[in-house]
Order: sequence, then structure tokens, then C-alpha cells
Amino acid sequence: MKKNVTILLIFILSMTSCGKEFLNQPPEDQLTSEVFYKNVSQINLGIIGCYTPLQNMYNGGNLAWTLGLVSDELSIWNYVVEPVDLFNKDFNNSASWLWSIGYNNIQRCNRMIKVIKDGGFESKPSDAVLLNSYLAEAEFIRALNYFNMVRVYGAVPLVTEPFNDATQAIGIGRTPVSEIYEKVIIPGFKYAAENALVRSKMGNQLGRVTSGAGYTLLGEVYLTLKRYPEAEASLKKVIESGEYNLMPTLGQVFSTTTENNVESIFEIQYAENLGAGSLYNRWIGYNIAPFVGATASNQSINVSKALVALYKSENDLQRFNTWVTESIVNPSGLLIVDPFPRKNVTTGLGVVAQNNNFMVTRYADVILMYAEALFMQSPAKAAVALSDVNRIRTRAGMPSFTAATLTLDAILKERQLELSFEGHRWFDLLRTGRAKTVMASTLNINVPDFQLLFPIPISEIQKDPTLTQTPGY
Repeated sequence: MKKNVTILLIFILSMTSCGKEFLNQPPEDQLTSEVFYKNVSQINLGIIGCYTPLQNMYNGGNLAWTLGLVSDELSIWNYVVEPVDLFNKDFNNSASWLWSIGYNNIQRCNRMIKVIKDGGFESKPSDAVLLNSYLAEAEFIRALNYFNMVRVYGAVPLVTEPFNDATQAIGIGRTPVSEIYEKVIIPGFKYAAENALVRSKMGNQLGRVTSGAGYTLLGEVYLTLKRYPEAEASLKKVIESGEYNLMPTLGQVFSTTTENNVESIFEIQYAENLGAGSLYNRWIGYNIAPFVGATASNQSINVSKALVALYKSENDLQRFNTWVTESIVNPSGLLIVDPFPRKNVTTGLGVVAQNNNFMVTRYADVILMYAEALFMQSPAKAAVALSDVNRIRTRAGMPSFTAATLTLDAILKERQLELSFEGHRWFDLLRTGRAKTVMASTLNINVPDFQLLFPIPISEIQKDPTLTQTPGY
């Protein structure tokens, strides 16, 4: 026992920076060279470098923003057609940023995984727990990138070795999605689940990957693959860990004063004072609208009419009034009478970068995925999650479900209302096979099957002829 306590103390003391300070990292040329890593402290710097691309992935204009637009929750502000350019995916509109940011991040993780596994650096036996946790972080981040990419593009090249020259990746072609899941995504999240520290042992480093984050994403993967008993088991680990809980009020979940709170499971860190501020509010907040045009904008995003109507028809006014605003006086003094998200947005900042973190997943997400995994095995089994689901409803001022009313439709609607603007809706529709039906009924858009995926960026195909385009594009 004394030995285990000593190892844990070494781990915590090695992370002496406070709060978001761990975002500091060495120069880029050091991160891309195995020669740099001489000791465990430098390994830590390399792992920190693996988090940086995630700041771009979840920043304004990127993943959650894009997925909100191709679903029924967001639209381009002030355009007559809603939502504009929905499913107008072509070679110029293929989310190429996801490809470039994703592979940049994968490359960093590949390098650190190799460095740690090769072990050509100075370390002590007591560093074993620390190094396993670092490896777990790199495995998790790589798996997260691949998980996002296969759900957006389908088959993509599977690259697991660090290349010093990008041309070395040419010729791999598109790896089947099933192979990517089995070789990288599932093993990566599983390794994080089993080897990253639990939340309560992270000290002041709560922005880093935890065991709970590993089990959460592993559960989502199994849910996506319709492996429901495995999804149940993984998500149950998070629930029974005692490491997470719902915040008492809605307003506390996304406040900058309660970041990395007990409801947060994995949260992208932003720190404006370190030059790593979030630009999310420039794209999705009401602060920006009057600054980009008096009558239209190609940037600012507002809440879709369909989602506004759903909140109101469900009489879900506490969540609606906390996370959406229908009119506000902008910092420039202009009155905006349109529905804009309040989530992840600091009021009054205008076009300035902000400190708001972005939650990739939180405990409410776990509870609702757990309920879904149970229901898909047996509707009666979902009653196991009833009390926890109703805790989410009670916090929102909504009536409780009964065992009879906790249906799959109810669970998915609850996800839509509780997790709005957090990047889940489109993946929920894909996972449950409802994307085409919902887009047709809600937005009167008939989506062909091939457009459930984004096209491979044409620039990538031009560089690598083995990358075949998705059929239909």
C-alpha cells in the first residue's frame, strides 16, 4: 500500500502546473522529434502537445458547429432558407478541416505512443503508473479523432506509425471502418478506461483524460456498433464509480466559474490569457451577429426554428431560457431578435476570444446513453435508468418519466433537449438510423443515402490517388 501511495504522489506532483496552465507546450519542432524525449518530464510535454489540435477541432466553426448545421438544431443566421447549404456537400464543402486537424492530431499521438512504448528515455520503476496514464491519454485522443472521422467520412486511412514525411502515408487508401474500430478506436478507449487515473486522483489537472472518459467513449462506441450489453457494462462503470454527478442547476453546468466540474467527463480547455482562447462565440453566439453584416452573415449561427418549436411544444422553458436567447441587446447596442445559443458563450465579449471550455461529454450524456443501451436490449430493462434520467428532468423543471413512458423516442428527445449544441445530435440520428426520416419530416429535406457521409476532400484525393471518393459524390 505504501508503495502505491508513493507512486500516486509522484504522479500528482509531476503535474505541478495549475488549472489550464498544462496547455503550455514546447516548440513544434521538438514535439515532432523522438530525439527530444529524454525523460518523463519531456514525455509529459509531448502528451500535452496531443491536446492542442483538439482546441482547433472543437473551436468555433468546426466540429460541433458543423454537426449542428447538418442536423436540425442550428442554422445560418438571417438567411431566408433554413438551414442554408444543408447537405450541399461537395468538393468545396467537405469538412476538410476535420481531415487535416484529425490527422495532425493522430500523428502527434502516434509519435508519443511509439516513444513511450519504445522506452528509449530515462525513467524509474516508480514512473510506471505515470507513463501508463500518459500512454492512455495518447491512445484516447487518437481514438477520439478516428471515432469522429469514421462517423463523418466513413472509411479513412488507418495510420498508426509516426511519419517524418507526410508522403509516407500516401498509398494506404481507405481502411474499412470495422477495421479501424477493432484496431484503434475500441483498444484506445479501452486502454484509457483501464489505465488513466480516475477523476478524484487528477488533482489540478482535470482537463486531462481520465478513466471515466475512457469508459464513456468506449460505451458510446459500443452503442454506435449496436453492441448493447457491452455499452451497458462500460457506461455502468462510469455511473458506479461515484466520480461524477449532475450539477445542481442548469446555469452551473457551463459557467466559466465551474469549469471541469463534477458533471464534466471530458472537456476541451481554453485559456485566453495563454493565447489559447476559444473563438466559439465568434461563430455561434449572439455577440457576433451585428458585426458581420446588417442583413445576413456567413458566420454567425442561430438556433433552428425546429429546435425552438420543440422546446416550446414540450414546455421545456427552463432549459430553453437558460441555453437559448430569443432577443438581446448586443455589446454594440443593437437589438437582436433571433434565437441564439447561450451555451458555451460568454455574454458581452463581442469578437474577443473567450475562456469558455467545451464539454465533449458529460454525466447527463452518460445517463441517457445508458438508458438507450438498456432499452435496446429490452424496454423493461430501461427502468434501471429511470431514476437517473428523471434527475435530469427534475433539474430542468420537467415532469418525470414513468417506466411506461421511458421509450426510445423519449430518450432521444431528452438528448436533443438536454445536449443541444454539444455536437451529439447528428451522431444520434446516424446511430439510430433516423437521420433521413428526421430531416424529411422536420426540415422537408430528402437526403440521399450517400450524403449521410461527407465527401473525402478533393485536395487529399489529388495528393493520393488511392483515396477513392465516396460513391455518389
